[in-house]
Amino acid sequence: MRVLILTPQIHFHAPIVMRDVFQRYKDSDIEFYAALTPKLSASKKSTSSLAGVIRTSGLKYLLFMIFLKLKFDLFRLLEKASGRPVAERKYLSPLEVCEAFGAKSFWVENINSQDDGMNVADIVKPDVILSLFFNQILGAPFLESAREARWNLHPSLLPEYKGRSPVLWMLAEGAKKGGATLHHMTNELDAGNIVEQKSFDIDKGDSFFTVYRKAAIAGAELLISALALDQAHSGGKPQRADGCKTYGPITGKAFNELLEKYSFFKFEN
Repeated sequence: MRVLILTPQIHFHAPIVMRDVFQRYKDSDIEFYAALTPKLSASKKSTSSLAGVIRTSGLKYLLFMIFLKLKFDLFRLLEKASGRPVAERKYLSPLEVCEAFGAKSFWVENINSQDDGMNVADIVKPDVILSLFFNQILGAPFLESAREARWNLHPSLLPEYKGRSPVLWMLAEGAKKGGATLHHMTNELDAGNIVEQKSFDIDKGDSFFTVYRKAAIAGAELLISALALDQAHSGGKPQRADGCKTYGPITGKAFNELLEKYSFFKFEN
């Protein structure tokens, strides 16, 4: 089986999922590949661009994320310099995980473009496409290149907190329960049948980082189980239709409300 993972080049928690899954299946016949994309969009009109982030979420949010990344990179470099094995490290990049486990990676500007996105699918010929905390919407031609399944790992208990920034919105709204959902992808955002879910409690001592890390650890367990049970052929269970809304990027107002309830820079509970 060939599994093509789609994830941003810069992400705090996707590498933990990749590491745990690669470690579990390193001696199997599953081949893993990764397409790594830019964290920010090049289009100034996009809400994922630098200008779009400031416009939608505010300058304070952007500065906090920059400081969080600087702290993460410092911890990553210190952990790497200590000689700790990749399997035991907490702070990794997606590329480091691919290199450690021999998974071939591709740099892709736009996953849907004929020049790069489709070439990745042509090269890999994936049985399973896995969107791992991904930051681009997949077009039908790319989705249809998967021969068996198209999965998305979403850091919430769908259908709750569909859409963008689910962990940030959960904290801003004071949610007491979080989770991870592995579901089939369709042409509608976060709406496909659910393969499996796993929940966890959100505690007062949590932060954006620790809640997202809980979702990553839970997500790795879901993926390991789904691959072991060969659930690529499973139709899954339809999501309940109870009117849960779809969220956009976190707003500046909601981010300020989050900061009143939770720490933002803490890496451990």
